[in-house]
Amino acid sequence: MDKKPAGNFSAIASVDEEAFEFFNMFDAFGIEDRDRALALVGEATKMGLLHPGFGGRAISEMQPPPLGEPKGALLGHPNIFRSGIVVSLVNVNNQMTVDGASVYFSEGVQHRFALESITLSKNRGMGILHGTIADDVAISVFEPSFISDRQWHGEGSIHEIALYGVPYWLEIGTPPPIEVPDRFSGDGTETKLLYFNKAAMILALKDAPPSFYSILGPVKAVRPYSLEVLGQRITEITVTVARVGEDYEKDVDIKLFVPDSIMSAGTIPDVGHQIQATIRLCSRLWIANVGRN
Repeated sequence: MDKKPAGNFSAIASVDEEAFEFFNMFDAFGIEDRDRALALVGEATKMGLLHPGFGGRAISEMQPPPLGEPKGALLGHPNIFRSGIVVSLVNVNNQMTVDGASVYFSEGVQHRFALESITLSKNRGMGILHGTIADDVAISVFEPSFISDRQWHGEGSIHEIALYGVPYWLEIGTPPPIEVPDRFSGDGTETKLLYFNKAAMILALKDAPPSFYSILGPVKAVRPYSLEVLGQRITEITVTVARVGEDYEKDVDIKLFVPDSIMSAGTIPDVGHQIQATIRLCSRLWIANVGRN
């Protein structure tokens, strides 16, 4: 049975048009020419099918909006609904308008996510979700399927989500060590070197919209993704980006979908390698409102 949210959507949603781009993650695939990007969006709009989102039953029809929100639809292309391009359409002044487009994937590492607030695009057709995973790790995630999944979001929602990142830059190795105060020296004036050989970190990028992060951590799994996306082969990497628990014994992992255009000189990391990357952190609903009967 579909599980609607207990709380209101409007109570946690607000607009920040500066937080969004029209072409989301196209540049991560080397598509920086506006005309080429527009052509891809035009093709997806013309050839794509209605994407039902991931929170409810897979019925290819326009999903009902939350109370007070504009009608909208999500088009997916190619029509396999695993990965590719999605286009968000919103009713603006009684005309269906393209609010934005995004590269998307339908897989990731599953986490329980406590939703706290939502940032909306100007026309309210795209969304960034803010909340926590692993009890206390605060994250902001871009949800490419938002226009078809927003009806599942409300105050107090707790979802199972698939978490993934699309890198804009990736490198094997760690940052150089940094000198920090040694708090345990006799007079507190001594310093020591802090190394990152076994570190796992996820830090919000300064002066960037929410959902952009710098990550550092060990690789757990590497494999080729089974489909090409925007004409590029994809490498699927599972990486640890944080550790939680009393003794930091629990790994917090995400999946990266890395296009060939990002792989430096075609070098693919091995399991155990430390990598650092700049990513757009994304999510898809796995199970909506898991706390409801």
